[in-house]
Amino acid sequence: MDISCTSSDAELVQLTYDYSQCLNIDISSEIESLDHQTENVLSRLDEFLSIVDKVRGDSADVRDLVLPQLVVQCETLEPLFEKIDRLEDLVGVVREKVDIAEAEVAKVELHRSRFKKVLKNATSYMLKTPTTTPVSCEIIRPNIQLLNVKNIFLESENHSLSTD
Repeated sequence: MDISCTSSDAELVQLTYDYSQCLNIDISSEIESLDHQTENVLSRLDEFLSIVDKVRGDSADVRDLVLPQLVVQCETLEPLFEKIDRLEDLVGVVREKVDIAEAEVAKVELHRSRFKKVLKNATSYMLKTPTTTPVSCEIIRPNIQLLNVKNIFLESENHSLSTD
């Protein structure tokens, strides 16, 4: 095998060299751009980690300082919560009493309207007949029990004084 360069071989070598020069790519600018972007990402990551560390420190401060203060505040509010519970009970009792009173008022109004009709019929009957007979009418008095609110608040004050 004889390896000798002929003119066609020289042209072939020249052609391959030319093609290699066309394919020779300078990527140094892209490398610099990627380095710059990587540095930006790393600096942002450092900033994020510092923020995370601050949040962790702040949450530890909250857990160690603020949380005990909140527990103390909740304990001081316990008597107020008890008063609110008693007031809710009072509102329930008042609601029941008002419902009873409304039912009694409805009964009285019904009786009143019936009494008016009877009275109207009786007067028209009396005017027609010369003899008068006494008409008996029954007065309905509502059975409403009054609620003494002072006792409820006095009990709550006595209860709070005895717990202190």
